[in-house]
Amino acid sequence: MFNNYLITALRNIRRNKLSSGISIFGLAVGIAAACLMFRYIQFELSYDKHYTQHERIYRLSTVLSGNNRNEHLAPTAIGVAPQLNRFVKDISKVARVVPMGAVVKLGEFQNIRQDKFYQVDPSIVEIFDLDWIIGSAETALSTPYAIVLTESTARQFFDNASPEELMTSTLQINHELYNIRGIIKDVPDNSDWHFEGLIPLQNEKYAWYDFNAFTYVLLDKPTSLANFQTDLQAFDQHWFSPKLQKEWGTPDTYVYHKAISLANLHFSNDLLGDMSDKGNINLIIALSLIAIFLLAIASINFINLFVAQSIKRNVEVGIRKVVGANKTQLALQYLCESLLFAFISTAIALVLIQFAEPLWFSYTGISLNLQNFIKEEVFTFLFLMLFVVGIFAGSYTAFFLASCHPVNALKANFSFSSPRTFHKALQLIQFSIATGMILCTMVVYSQLNYLLNKQLGFDQESIMVVSLPESPDKTEKVNKFKAYLLGINDVEGVALGGKPGDLYLKGTVIQDMDGKSIEIPVNAMYADESYLKVLGISILEGNNFNEKECNCHTQFLINESLSQRLQWDNPLGENLSFEGDGEIVGVVKDFHYQSLHHAIEPLVIIFNSEMNSHMLIKIKSKAVESIESAWQTFFPDTPVQYSFLEQELTAQYSTEKHMINLFTFFSLLTILISCMGLFGMSAINVQQKTKAMGIHQVMGARKFYIFYLVSKDILLSVVFGIGVSLPLSGLIMIRWLSDFEYHVSFNWLQLVFSGGIVFILAMVTSCYHGIQIIRLNPVSSLRNE
Repeated sequence: MFNNYLITALRNIRRNKLSSGISIFGLAVGIAAACLMFRYIQFELSYDKHYTQHERIYRLSTVLSGNNRNEHLAPTAIGVAPQLNRFVKDISKVARVVPMGAVVKLGEFQNIRQDKFYQVDPSIVEIFDLDWIIGSAETALSTPYAIVLTESTARQFFDNASPEELMTSTLQINHELYNIRGIIKDVPDNSDWHFEGLIPLQNEKYAWYDFNAFTYVLLDKPTSLANFQTDLQAFDQHWFSPKLQKEWGTPDTYVYHKAISLANLHFSNDLLGDMSDKGNINLIIALSLIAIFLLAIASINFINLFVAQSIKRNVEVGIRKVVGANKTQLALQYLCESLLFAFISTAIALVLIQFAEPLWFSYTGISLNLQNFIKEEVFTFLFLMLFVVGIFAGSYTAFFLASCHPVNALKANFSFSSPRTFHKALQLIQFSIATGMILCTMVVYSQLNYLLNKQLGFDQESIMVVSLPESPDKTEKVNKFKAYLLGINDVEGVALGGKPGDLYLKGTVIQDMDGKSIEIPVNAMYADESYLKVLGISILEGNNFNEKECNCHTQFLINESLSQRLQWDNPLGENLSFEGDGEIVGVVKDFHYQSLHHAIEPLVIIFNSEMNSHMLIKIKSKAVESIESAWQTFFPDTPVQYSFLEQELTAQYSTEKHMINLFTFFSLLTILISCMGLFGMSAINVQQKTKAMGIHQVMGARKFYIFYLVSKDILLSVVFGIGVSLPLSGLIMIRWLSDFEYHVSFNWLQLVFSGGIVFILAMVTSCYHGIQIIRLNPVSSLRNE
């Protein structure tokens, strides 16, 4: 019996090549795109869940609050971890991770800068279950000057040396020798903390209040969180916060800690000074909606075309009923055909996914290897879609046709209103989604274009940002290096100061007014006297720093926003307190020292050429090689590490770039699939109306009227879909724009434009079949089959 169903289905595909091909390929594209999105979403949501104890692992963060101050810092004070076990119960293990700027010396002349070496407490290996190739988790980090390397890092340093040979080797890091005590497998890509080397923490190098430790806690059991948070709050109130207030001399600042679960850490975007890039939950939600919409459109196409194609087989159904076929047999036949169509679509989708592998990996870094792909939950999702879509499409047709009377089914003019209503409803949903996707793409593109091209109040082109090394004689070397660079023809200026877009120094300034002290929360940055000139920042009032004429260490520059917050008619010459007392010597024009996601906040610029970790160099195109050569002369033990300011500022909007790329790509897919479905439905519609149109032509109907009769139902569904989608999509995008401090105004013409695009595409798609029937000889149209 099932063999007969299969043969009938294959014959039906061959007999209706166009509509069958469109429905199968459209569904395949939709399934492939949805699977790609599902894989990406699954990867983002799987961060750190490969650790067997992830449900019990938390990382502490620090909140500084008080006097309009609310800063959420990723690191904690280094002295927190040793005290936790004394004050807090339900803790199994606690460990600190401290970033370590490392320069590894290999051979006589080769130095490699490593940004992923960390000093850690030995207990870290008991919190995170690492995959050891050689070495012991119990002893590897138990002695000073030991180091554990990842497999790829060991291979980078020692080529093809065996693990046993590595265990007798040493590495020179920051002029000190470290013994290799273990090799572990590389950290998985879906890990929030990526490291390449672990070194025992040397507590004596830090003060207890240094905020440079990332503190991980392993609870006794997952249910211990409530008790842990209660004890942590008591710890902050009675020990940590009073101790830090006394150390800082700020009794009004309250400091407390938050516990962030390892599963949620990847999406904690509000933390300052974190050690890794974070995911964006809004992007995940957007991608989920896109995947659902795209799959919905592809499924609607498939169902529409399958139902419309099946209803033409009314004579076949009538004959089979007359010769004794029952409803169950008819229903099974259509269900089998529908599932066969869906199975073919799924097979094609797998092929499309494999072809998309190189492009997908270059864009997301996530592998789609088919062998691993089939083992994942994606495979379950794939075949779940196969059965849901296949059974839904087949069951509607099966029970609809199986229930009709055989006499009615054998009539040449057999028709039902129910399928037409069903088609119109599905087409309305389909084109509503397509219109909304186009509108969202246009708005996101406009906003991204605005962010990338808005004037920031300073020059960002041709600015080279060089990371400066830490060393005892850093100041002397940096000053000599700066003086040398100023003598190079292709170097237009050199400055030491904070890198725009990467400022984390926060605090409060104290303003004395009528014997009262007023605290104002501010951001702050260090800079030398060349900083404003190199970046082209304008001075509105007063003067720049001038080290030759005065002691600039007791002077401040402030921005317009802070000048407006201060209650002085003229702030120049007034005293301000921030890390010591100083005089305001100038007011600079507001500039966007943070990304455009944030409003311009009050800023204090402090003169200091020693506290800066970056050098900003304004260059011409040929200066890079000269700067690299000079670096080797002044810093022979440290590899040069540089970037360009314009590129770094652009990278701040990577989430928006991802959104516009994905919206554009999937909007095009949505339109393509919608037009394919419309084309197929138009073909079926024309076939059903061929004789009627022939009669109209014989009776003298004009060609335009014929075209109107053929396409009016489809175009009416498109118009209703556009009308439903535009107001809803417009409100969603207005809400999305409001999340930005600086954004474009919503352009209502975009509603007209996006709706017009969909309508024109629908018109063009349906025109083809209208023209075909108009050109057909009415005599041919009126012939009986």
